[in-house]
Amino acid sequence: MASAERLAKGWEARLPPIVDPWTHWQLEGDGFVLGVFPSHELGKLIVALKESHQRFSSIFANLAQIDAEGRVVLEIHRYEITNRYNDTHSTL
Repeated sequence: MASAERLAKGWEARLPPIVDPWTHWQLEGDGFVLGVFPSHELGKLIVALKESHQRFSSIFANLAQIDAEGRVVLEIHRYEITNRYNDTHSTL
């Protein structure tokens, strides 16, 4: 099994880059929203992944933005960041 730090570096590499109009990432584990993180809170996002990756079979990220009414608007594409099987068998 890969170390937590090595896993975190792999997760960070799998995050989609934030480009205009997107300003946030939303994390979702098995259909449950784990949080919405602005681009300047990458450290908090990684902590959330470390705390959650073994509780969910996979965690996905969406690019997101907050609209004028404060609602989260998501990009359609989802990016798999962590997968319990792949993380357990990772050779990162």
